[in-house]
Amino acid sequence: MNIRLVIEPHASEALKEFVREGLALYNVAATGAAEYYPVCLFLRNEHQEVLGGLLGHIWAQCLHIAILWVAPILRHQGHGTALLQAAEQLGSRAGVCARDPGDVQFSGYRILCEAWVRDLCGVTRLSAGSSKAFSQEVAPRAVSS
Repeated sequence: MNIRLVIEPHASEALKEFVREGLALYNVAATGAAEYYPVCLFLRNEHQEVLGGLLGHIWAQCLHIAILWVAPILRHQGHGTALLQAAEQLGSRAGVCARDPGDVQFSGYRILCEAWVRDLCGVTRLSAGSSKAFSQEVAPRAVSS
């Protein structure tokens, strides 16, 4: 069998979904955790324009936030916090474990690579940083002020 590594920066959504599905099937087989809930929250104005959003998922009783974005005009007004709180409420309803009370920076979240991320259960390993550090793992831990 001849296997090639191919870089496709503009891969189709179907191709990306195929890879995600492969990982999901492996994870379910390895853990037995089959319940998965997408988390897609948006901030819209009166014209239905999207001015912010939070994307992630709930799996294995953990809330994984992949993207949190708020338009510059709405920043520092509590909209990001509202998105995070809404995601946590969805997670709570789905049985997500409680956040670490010792993790106090920005309501229990840490900044990695200019993005707010949170490991609510203490099991996720996150990669972040510059291109030099992108492959380094950042182990979840409590962050105190």
